[in-house]
Amino acid sequence: MEKKSIKGHRLSIARLLLAILLVGGFGGFAVMTVWRAGVDMYVYLQGTGPTWVAPYVDVTSKPEVYFESAEDSLLKNVVIGSIVSSRLDPKKPTWGSYYDLDAAARALDLDRRLVRFKEEGGVAIISFGGDATSEMASVNSNAEDLAAAYQAVISRYELETLDFDLTNVVLSDSVATTRRVAALQSLQHDNPNIQVWLSLPVSVDGLTAGGVSMIESALRAGVQLAGVNMRTMDYGSSKSRDVSLWDLTRLSLMAGKEQLAGIFVASGQPKDDPELWGMIGVTPMIGKNQSARETFTLKTATALIDFLRKHQVGRLSFLTVNRDRPCGVGDGIKKASGTCSGIDQIKYEFAKLFVDRFPVSLANTAAGGQQDSLPPLGLAMNHAGLYPYPLWRQQTDYDETEKVVWQGRVYKAKWHTRGKQPDAPVRESWDSPWLYLGPVLESDRKAVQLANANSSERIKWTPERVFLSDDEAVHNDMMFRARWWTQGEPPVYGSERSYDHPWEFLGTVNCEGGSCNQSGRGASLLVNYGGLGEVNLEIREEDDGVAGSGNLVQSHAVQSGQKTYKLWRGSYDLVFKVGSSELILDSVDCESGSCSAGNITSTLAVDYEGLIDITMSLHQPDAVLNTTGEIINVRTAQSGQKTYKVLRGHYDLVFEMGPSRFIVDSLDCTDGNCSPGDIAATLSVDFQNLEDISMEIRVADGRAGSSGPMVQLLTAQSGHKTYNVFYSQYDLIFKQGASELIKDAVDCRSASCDAGRIAADLTVDLGESAASVEIRIDDGQQGSTGGVVEIHPSQSGVQRYSVLRGIYDVSMKDQDWTLVEDAIDCSDTACKLGRNSRRPNLQIVKLKQELAVMAEQYMPSHPDYISLLMRIEKLQGKR
Repeated sequence: MEKKSIKGHRLSIARLLLAILLVGGFGGFAVMTVWRAGVDMYVYLQGTGPTWVAPYVDVTSKPEVYFESAEDSLLKNVVIGSIVSSRLDPKKPTWGSYYDLDAAARALDLDRRLVRFKEEGGVAIISFGGDATSEMASVNSNAEDLAAAYQAVISRYELETLDFDLTNVVLSDSVATTRRVAALQSLQHDNPNIQVWLSLPVSVDGLTAGGVSMIESALRAGVQLAGVNMRTMDYGSSKSRDVSLWDLTRLSLMAGKEQLAGIFVASGQPKDDPELWGMIGVTPMIGKNQSARETFTLKTATALIDFLRKHQVGRLSFLTVNRDRPCGVGDGIKKASGTCSGIDQIKYEFAKLFVDRFPVSLANTAAGGQQDSLPPLGLAMNHAGLYPYPLWRQQTDYDETEKVVWQGRVYKAKWHTRGKQPDAPVRESWDSPWLYLGPVLESDRKAVQLANANSSERIKWTPERVFLSDDEAVHNDMMFRARWWTQGEPPVYGSERSYDHPWEFLGTVNCEGGSCNQSGRGASLLVNYGGLGEVNLEIREEDDGVAGSGNLVQSHAVQSGQKTYKLWRGSYDLVFKVGSSELILDSVDCESGSCSAGNITSTLAVDYEGLIDITMSLHQPDAVLNTTGEIINVRTAQSGQKTYKVLRGHYDLVFEMGPSRFIVDSLDCTDGNCSPGDIAATLSVDFQNLEDISMEIRVADGRAGSSGPMVQLLTAQSGHKTYNVFYSQYDLIFKQGASELIKDAVDCRSASCDAGRIAADLTVDLGESAASVEIRIDDGQQGSTGGVVEIHPSQSGVQRYSVLRGIYDVSMKDQDWTLVEDAIDCSDTACKLGRNSRRPNLQIVKLKQELAVMAEQYMPSHPDYISLLMRIEKLQGKR
């Protein structure tokens, strides 16, 4: 749209900023104020464009981001992530592997919040992602199951737009790509209006090979793509120190657009530039990125806004709204964090900057929110109905995070409150102690009466009765407690998916509370969980010393801290479980009225010895060297000295750094303390006089001249360096220009290891005149050279160069002559030119040039030719 001109003096941005600066003062605070005010005014003056903004939100992350609440953000569109496969059933979609769709409705109130977002005119897009162990196409066995999982999500949330966030590792699996494309093809056949976005990684050269293959495969199969979202982040080794993150972003977008143009032409669907830019998305990671030296600042954001407006780019997302806030004082964030940006900003500053600039809503093209909601109810119904949470009561104290129902709506307490009605009018929404989550839904089965039981009596489970969270019931002579609102689902002991079952098993109908105390035959069992969390305890009848084989008396899930359990006096077997680990205590004597389980934990101490970002997994022991049993627990991003609480027992430990692994077999933690000992070796590398060397530490593959998967990539290395690695063997690859040196099977299975000598000294005698020296890889041919290693202009005299050990060609030249020395052996400590050549005699060079011209006119027997040849031979000392 053409802008109207304003008559009179024009107000430039520079003048505007200067005016604000003069008013605001020259202090540090004023500078920041000026910058932010200037950015806001700049965005306002620039007008708006067609770009729509939909940042990513991680709904499983803590603290929660209430994207649907105007108090928490100003978003009109969001991409909610991420749907991955269940760890137990790859066919089942889950949120971040933590919640299936039903569990998310209960634990996160996600269905309700999406309805609220839709009511406010917002649009939610669902993102499918994950790594190779959880991305749905990577772990499902066939396209039909995959399409059914996608369809379950679409139907649940009534979606029209999907986002597929795919990593390089996932994209490298061609079988998974084929399966994913087939599922999308089926999905669009059954849902003609479904919009598909592919969110793909890029480098400075554009889309990666896996991303290109994914797009090409989709187009060949007839999948209609709404767009390609380019993840402009984590450039890593492709990032030059001299190139800014913004320049990398700009270059990768331009390159990616050209790739898309070629792909669509090849598929028979050519598109012009406006069409291509309109179906391109951009997703930076705001603040500090995973890769060192990459930080997306507010200044970078304004540069991106200019770019989007200039090219009319279709979509802008960013990672993530959860990070769109400053870190706490003293956090010392040095790299990407899931909960803050690591830079100086105010909360939701990026979201406000982008949404103010591009306020387009997708409300007419996509949908979020699913189930029919109930109309607000009158006060009479507030006293009569039953809802997923208790009805708000004026005299009740509510702590932070407690949820209530009032007037057919669900609210969550933001802090401790009493007597403050959830819908009471306030000047600003943040003044209310209540956060509105959304309406009561039909799926909540609201029409049930409250006073259906006397809490002092044991209630028998019946399919008709509704049970609220923490209600207890008896079924088949066993006691259960409701985890959440439930009706019609019978209590079951030993459910395979107990974490997703509405009933927690408490034990058989036995000694409980008052009955124990009144009879005088009760005993108190004390258990100190000693720092362990989420422990499952089974109290069983003693059975002649056979471990854990008696009848179940009580079962308690998710235990921690110090707990006391009421029992009849007697002896019991106790079974403690954490994940798949198990500790059995036989014949605990509770005859005297009080008893204790004693110490059930061991402290596992690990010194990571300089290693960082290590994944440590605890496994059941399998009694086989270098293999492990069932996984118990996983800790990521470990470093420094750490201690972990474990049940007493034996364990296999697996430490991972990228593809490298170090396994500790059958670690004995049956005592109070245990440690795997040293797990790290110090790798020493002396680069000698070499400069700007790239070094790759790779897993040893046992073959000469080749290497395994990458462990670490280190650029611009020189001097004497040490690196921390697991006890293992490694292949090392050193690169200098086009030259490459592989050190096979460097043995780091003890405290220290050394790469040995990697450099050789190359000596060249050039005489007095200046010449250019090019050190190149030997190409095996006489008089020609391979790729460039180093170029040294204007050299003279005796020169010494440090090179990686290997075989080289050296080219020496100036404007009058060129000399190539082939196959110089630098595999030892020193190497030199075969003839130790100086610059050629210039008189001889010119005479040879004349001889070459003469050879085109005369036969070798011609007197002039013979005379010239004799002169050359005389100068060469041959006559």
